Amino acid sequence: MGRKNEMEEDIVSEKKRNHIKKKRGGFKKESDDFEDSRRPNRKKIAERAYKLYEERDRAHGSDWDDWLEAEKEIEGG
Repeated sequence: MGRKNEMEEDIVSEKKRNHIKKKRGGFKKESDDFEDSRRPNRKKIAERAYKLYEERDRAHGSDWDDWLEAEKEIEGG
């Protein structure tokens, strides 16, 4: 009997996680594919951020600044 309750709890937990994820916008909509194709590639941003890091002689402590600058350069903003 204990195993049945565990299985029921797992199912309820999964339903709760899915509900929360859906509520937070975690499920992808078909229209998201178009939006994703227009956004800069995360890999390109990471590569540019790493280049900025190298240009600063690999000085630590500015990773967020490098990432944001890379996003700005790539997105044209």
